[in-house]
Amino acid sequence: MTYNALSELTAKGIPYLFYTDFSGKKICCYKLDELQNEDIEFNLGNSYNKHSKTIIKHPVKFEEYKKKFDKVIEYIKSGDTYLLNLTQPTPVETPFSLKEIFKHANAPFKLRVKNEFVCFSPIFLETIWA
Repeated sequence: MTYNALSELTAKGIPYLFYTDFSGKKICCYKLDELQNEDIEFNLGNSYNKHSKTIIKHPVKFEEYKKKFDKVIEYIKSGDTYLLNLTQPTPVETPFSLKEIFKHANAPFKLRVKNEFVCFSPIFLETIWA
């Protein structure tokens, strides 16, 4: 998929979902009517289902994260960037499948692609649009 193909879908008024890797080299795009057959789900709402099973998280140590956070602050203060998303891999232990994680995630923005990955944002809509 190329940027031109995305522009073409947009020009034709065809609704689609696309995602890319961090470098913008791998672009995946699907027409919305193809998502079910591709086993892809997304949500832009705020509904979720609570569940009693637990997820055990193994986040990076605070000291390690703080070093990276402080570096981000340096870049912002020096004017090298005004917006930066600092993320960290967090291994988890869970009895949930990716489909179940998607279903039960308390997040307004969610995406699940097949059995490859699930991602979601913990930011509440009221925070963004207040």
